[in-house]
Amino acid sequence: MTVQPLTSVRAEDLANEAHSLFGKGMVDESMQLFKQAIGLNPDSGRARLRYALLLERSGKAKESADMYAKALAATNPKLAGREKLVAENNLGLMVKP
Repeated sequence: MTVQPLTSVRAEDLANEAHSLFGKGMVDESMQLFKQAIGLNPDSGRARLRYALLLERSGKAKESADMYAKALAATNPKLAGREKLVAENNLGLMVKP
C-alpha cells in the first residue's frame, strides 16, 4: 500500500473543493483554492487539469493552454484515461495552427 504525503492529500482535498465551488458558479473562490492546491502539490495532474478547465471557461486561453501542458507533464497523480484525453484534446484545440 502506498501512502501519500499529507501535503498531497491536502492538495487533492483543496482541488476537490475548488472544483465543487466552480460548479456552483463561485469562480473567484475556486481559482484561489486551485492556486493553493497547486502550491501544496505542484505536480498534481488532476488539480492542474481542473484549473485549466476553469481558466478556459473563464476566457483565459493562454493561461489555460499552459496549465493543460503542465497537467500532462505532472506525475503526482499522473493523468490517465479520460482525464489525459481531455487535457490532450483541449490543448490540441487551443494550439491549432
